[in-house]
Amino acid sequence: MKKLFANIFFFFALLPFISPYPIGSDAQPIAFLLGASLIFLLFLENNLKLSLLESIFILLSLFSLIFLGIDNFGEFDIKQRLGLFFGAVTFIAASKLFYIFSFKVLALASFVNFFGVLWHLISPDSFVPVAELFIRKVKLVEISTRGVSGFAPENSFASILAIFHIVLAYYFYSQNKCSKQSFIILSILAVLVIVMTSSGSGYMFAFLLLAIFILSKLTPKVVFTSLIFIPIIMFAFLQSSLVDSRGGALVKLAINNPSLLLVDGSIAERALALDIGFKSLITYPFGKGAGAYSTIAPYIEEKFSLSLKYPSARKGVMMKETISPFARYLTEIGLVFIVFSAYLFLKAFRWNSYSLISVTFAFLLFIVSFSIIFPPTYFLLASSLKFTPRVKYIQPMLNN
Repeated sequence: MKKLFANIFFFFALLPFISPYPIGSDAQPIAFLLGASLIFLLFLENNLKLSLLESIFILLSLFSLIFLGIDNFGEFDIKQRLGLFFGAVTFIAASKLFYIFSFKVLALASFVNFFGVLWHLISPDSFVPVAELFIRKVKLVEISTRGVSGFAPENSFASILAIFHIVLAYYFYSQNKCSKQSFIILSILAVLVIVMTSSGSGYMFAFLLLAIFILSKLTPKVVFTSLIFIPIIMFAFLQSSLVDSRGGALVKLAINNPSLLLVDGSIAERALALDIGFKSLITYPFGKGAGAYSTIAPYIEEKFSLSLKYPSARKGVMMKETISPFARYLTEIGLVFIVFSAYLFLKAFRWNSYSLISVTFAFLLFIVSFSIIFPPTYFLLASSLKFTPRVKYIQPMLNN
């Protein structure tokens, strides 16, 4: 029974935007609720022993909930305050139960993601009414250069889930829990999702993680193969119709003139959010308390003239709300959060290629426009902690 519920938890973490009863949030709390129930079950079994990292995570989440600052006059939103606690519970449940997660569940989730995106692309009129029974809102209801989103509110979310599925599939393959053929098939489905979504985030993250994987595997054979195939792939990409999509246009811009990436409004807003967070950390090292972002951001923007640095960002929107939960917590609890973040990611990191990919990906999700409760972030960290590199054994020679 525990294995069954653990894999249901795994399924909803793999597709965190789907819910039997959607509420007013992009990332639905189903994974958190199941994770909390499983932790309680482990407690009843006397099988719950928290590591130092897990204990600190819980304590920090409680601190962020009650820390109001000395002179804070921001708005206290309980949904924002519970974010770190939801993240802590998801991370602990994933860490404790990773050994019983099934590759078949990952394959099912990957197929659902692919099927949703394909259906959305072929027939948006029939897809959208059905999808909105399971997710909060489909924001892309018409086919355009922005692509489609499937069972996710936005196309970038669907593409990020596809990359997440590839990374976890690599985990299962490396741990001898799935065949090479299964890994390849799942990866092909996920790549097709990234292409159909035309997401700038999906394209950029995919190319970055692929580059990290290649660099982590540097051998003369890999170098030789890369020197042959990478220029061919890039030339084919630049000559294809993919460059006409939003994601393709960003990749082309990154290749031709990366200094112009900040001209893109979406990238500029992400950069602005992080800049506000770090400038706030310098100005208020210990933060200004829960809910302080909307009062601190306008002051930081004016003090450092950040709107001149990011002219394409929507200043009015970014001063009221941030698309980076990382920036939010920097303004609220300051150094406490930056020290914990460094500890969390360094503790999760191991000296192997899988850990390099998974922890880097988790860090990117952590600092940009994905909710602090986004389950894939914590599953990537947990998988890095549980990853065991393959070891080649040499048969010893026996002396006669």
